[in-house]
Amino acid sequence: MRRVPGVGAHHAFGVPCLHRDLSRGKRRGAAAQDRGGLRELLQTAEVDRLLDGLSPELDLDRVAAINCALREMDRELVLIDFTAQGPFDQDLAIPIPPVPLLEPVRRLAGLDPASDQARLLATGLLRNRNKVTYHLRLAERAGERVAHLLGSP
Repeated sequence: MRRVPGVGAHHAFGVPCLHRDLSRGKRRGAAAQDRGGLRELLQTAEVDRLLDGLSPELDLDRVAAINCALREMDRELVLIDFTAQGPFDQDLAIPIPPVPLLEPVRRLAGLDPASDQARLLATGLLRNRNKVTYHLRLAERAGERVAHLLGSP
């Protein structure tokens, strides 16, 4: 495993992230008190409390694995929430409802249950439910990998 001893994540990647700098935290707390911003002070204290257990050493392989699993989870959830056509086709540039694969269920209530149209729609909805379930399971697996990686030292 590659480690960068004594370097916070914000130094390794160029953005503020997962690093506790006590003097900066104290300055933020003092600034929040000066402005009378109790909310900012409490948020700073909460962040400091959460970051207390982090090691100053950064395991780049672990960070990369967590990032990869988060991207996988995000891809699956975006497929469910923002597309009716799937990963290889393009949706129209019009507003779409949440979970567009299941949106046709609204039409099913107005149809005669014995009609061919209702049966075809029910079959399509069953297939779309299976697609949503499949992508949710993949997102769940990726989330479990993230949880495992975050829990391991």
